[in-house]
Amino acid sequence: GLDDDLRHPRSGRGDDPGGQDCCAQRRSGRTGRLTTRTLRAPCQPFRRRFSGLAENEFSARELAGTGSQQPDRYPGTGHEIPALRQLESDRGCATDPGCSPGAHHPQCCEQRRWRHGIRCRIPGQRGLCAPGYRGERALDLSLRCQGRLAGGRPGRAAIRRQQPAPVRRRWPGPEAPHRRQSTPDTRHHTAPRTSRHPMSFSVNAMSNPMSPALERAHHALEEGLSQLVHDYRPGYHLAPPAGWMNDPNGVVFFRGEYHVFYQHHPFDAKWGPMYWGHAKSADLVHWQHLPIALAPGDDFDRDGCFSGSAVVCGDTLALIYTGHTWLGEVGDERFIRQVQCLATSTDGISFVKHGAVIDTPPQDEMIHFRDPKVWRQDGHWYLIAGARLGDKPLLPIYRSTDLHAWEFVSYVSTGAEGDGYMWECPDLFGLNGRDILLYSPQGMPALRYERLNRFHTGYRVGQVDSQWQFTGGPFIELDSGHDFYAAQTLVAADGRRLLWAWVDMWESPTPTEAHHWRGMLGLPRELEVRENRLCVQPARELTALRNESLPGTPWWSEAGSQWLADIHGDMLEIHVHLDLLDCTEGHLGVALRCSQDGQEQTLLYYDAALKRLVLDRDQSGTHVSGQRSVAIDPQQDRLELRIFLDRSSIEVFEQNGSFSFSSRLYPQTDSLGVKLIANGTGGRVCIADAWQLSSGYLSVNH
Repeated sequence: GLDDDLRHPRSGRGDDPGGQDCCAQRRSGRTGRLTTRTLRAPCQPFRRRFSGLAENEFSARELAGTGSQQPDRYPGTGHEIPALRQLESDRGCATDPGCSPGAHHPQCCEQRRWRHGIRCRIPGQRGLCAPGYRGERALDLSLRCQGRLAGGRPGRAAIRRQQPAPVRRRWPGPEAPHRRQSTPDTRHHTAPRTSRHPMSFSVNAMSNPMSPALERAHHALEEGLSQLVHDYRPGYHLAPPAGWMNDPNGVVFFRGEYHVFYQHHPFDAKWGPMYWGHAKSADLVHWQHLPIALAPGDDFDRDGCFSGSAVVCGDTLALIYTGHTWLGEVGDERFIRQVQCLATSTDGISFVKHGAVIDTPPQDEMIHFRDPKVWRQDGHWYLIAGARLGDKPLLPIYRSTDLHAWEFVSYVSTGAEGDGYMWECPDLFGLNGRDILLYSPQGMPALRYERLNRFHTGYRVGQVDSQWQFTGGPFIELDSGHDFYAAQTLVAADGRRLLWAWVDMWESPTPTEAHHWRGMLGLPRELEVRENRLCVQPARELTALRNESLPGTPWWSEAGSQWLADIHGDMLEIHVHLDLLDCTEGHLGVALRCSQDGQEQTLLYYDAALKRLVLDRDQSGTHVSGQRSVAIDPQQDRLELRIFLDRSSIEVFEQNGSFSFSSRLYPQTDSLGVKLIANGTGGRVCIADAWQLSSGYLSVNH
């Protein structure tokens, strides 16, 4: 079976001694130069042309000002720059594959922000770079070539045609400033306004200067914060400061703290060019927002830094993510390029991009190739990703010794009829002696009461053989609610396997878009395997959220409903017990977030006829409706449930972890009541325990 990946680096478990700080081993010189290899052969003429350049860097265009003319002498000296002039004459215009060598189209290049300034190295000119180039990325030119950092836009000859598949991010947002602005935003960086919703959000925590793209993103967050409406903002779930959030990306334990990255569009509450948002916590309860970690705009990730994962490599935090590029019109999924990229950080806050480390999929016909999940095992790094060949989903796996050079190993699993056409966000790990294959399929048909959402997240329990091929049981949905997708796991400091997921769903309407934010992550969950099924429980640390204890109730079995005067609110933990003995017909359960006039309520009840527990949100407020349910063993005579309410969400966990529900709710802010309900024969219900919950965000601290 698979070993559990990535434990605390200091624990001596999970980190191969021979691979300690593999990123640091590749670093040399004051400029942080890296030597690396990729699967695609480097551009040898480009490397030979610069093989003799000196250590320090400059950009001829920057040294000459903002004009397009390149100087032929170093500033302040009389020395010529023959290599630069030769390269520029050979290169031509990066944005127009048909232009002749040496040609230049300033308007085209400024519009698409292609750089004609070429980085070189001379003594005494340290840290200078071309406009639009990330100042913190001091990489050797040979690395830029091998990592595909400076290549032009792929030509049409490289485009592969295929029927479109949803890229999980169908429509771009209304603004893509990293493509449309030609000059850096130099406005003063101000702190976001405080509000009645406590939140920690620091934009000054970076040890290195921000790139223009990151700076613009943080300005957008500040503006969004000043416009937030907090009616549905969660109090203890992780949500974006402003703008859009979807998949959890790198979830990792680094230097004594949990870091959670996530897909983020800071410019709008709709999906757009993807950035990587970032938050951390020391206890899984209180969260602090950190500066945005990754911004799109380089050649390899021009239109989005899509999902990926994070690993600890010695003293370095490494992010492996998918760089996304539209080759045709924005939104035309027939013409895309997706590559797997690497970025690293020594402080866990500011990241240096190293470009594409896997720049071609296993087969040329594949164009959907994304969501790398990386772990360390037996002295190697392994990477599993989602891919699509025609209408067939595949999960390729790669191997590396240094996170830079990867070799294709095998396909862990391939889909059959009825398995959908794309498996996103895969994860592969060992747990309790079994191997777990976790993924989020697209295109899987509904099966009576199951798989009713647009897309799903689930798993299979089995074994991986010596050829890295998985065999096991059927696909099982991990959560039975309306809103749960793109789950990702990590190994906690004490060895527990923890999981996060996006609690929302594609194309589901929500009122929070008008409030300048959308999306949240579910509570961290602990995973175990029992009887070939994953069992999920809320992380034990979440008991620290409990504030005021509320009185429970005695057993109640009368027909009708009973208001509970002492239990009400929108941030609650409630333990509900159902006695199913002799419950032969009707419904038995609770109503939550109830309005005084009876127009709003969210129902959670046992349906005796169907032998199913039902979550019904037909009266849960604006925009949402529908029922989700899970089968209950007919021999089971008692159900114990843990319910978490957080303003616009409900999460329900069976006491032993056998199932869960995650759904969004949008009732009026004054719909706070709780009722016991029974309208059948037999059975009893009670509230065993209840608590008001406190906020999970730290105070504002800039």
